[in-house]
Amino acid sequence: MILSSILLLTDDNKKNAKNIKNGDSFSQDGLKEETFDYMLSNPPFGVDWKKSEEFIRQEHESKGNEGRFGAGLPRISDGSLLFVQHMISKMSHTKNASRIAVVLNAASLVTGDAGSGESEIR
Repeated sequence: MILSSILLLTDDNKKNAKNIKNGDSFSQDGLKEETFDYMLSNPPFGVDWKKSEEFIRQEHESKGNEGRFGAGLPRISDGSLLFVQHMISKMSHTKNASRIAVVLNAASLVTGDAGSGESEIR
């Protein structure tokens, strides 16, 4: 995050500094209408999403697969897979496929019994 912020603020990239948004990506989508060809992320490991739970559950239930969290909801104690779903929703739908690189803690990829939130998302 820090490196990307620094790169966006260099002379050649000042026009893109407007893409840095403060706030909760889950409840305040600062780039709501934007899509991207390339994304790189290192979501925080093991961060709960309790503060945004009501908003996320409402979007999940009302929009389903048309929303950002249609694949399912992980356990409250780890929102890593919510970040991945958020990024997938930002993929551009041009003739060139989007690319996403995500560094995740292995826990979000292997925890959760069959039928649990994590299992359903994977």
